Amino acid sequence: MFSTAKEIKWYYTLRIDLIRSMLSHGGMTVKTKVISYWTTTIILVLSILPSSRAQSVYEPQITAIITKLDYRFYFVTILGFWKVVGSIALFVPRFPRVKDWMYAGIFFEMTGAFASHAACGS
Repeated sequence: MFSTAKEIKWYYTLRIDLIRSMLSHGGMTVKTKVISYWTTTIILVLSILPSSRAQSVYEPQITAIITKLDYRFYFVTILGFWKVVGSIALFVPRFPRVKDWMYAGIFFEMTGAFASHAACGS
């Protein structure tokens, strides 16, 4: 594909510059990025908090689902507690690593829920 080291260097320099330009701005201003971040964060938190409350007080619908999936009830209590703590952590202005772990936890919970429901056929 390349005949000289100079061509290889040119190719990779071009690719790195292209990737940097795509990641640096992405066609959005800083204000647009901030607004979109907080909008998606609020939507995420508002979708997580009701389920955490339902898991914490053992609503009948949650009890039926947990029984069908054959999970222990203390597991649901732990999930509900950490959802509340994580939702609060998303609004704290610092601690980006905690926010990363929260987003990872949401991903793990949602994929685990999908796999559990798929395994049980519901």
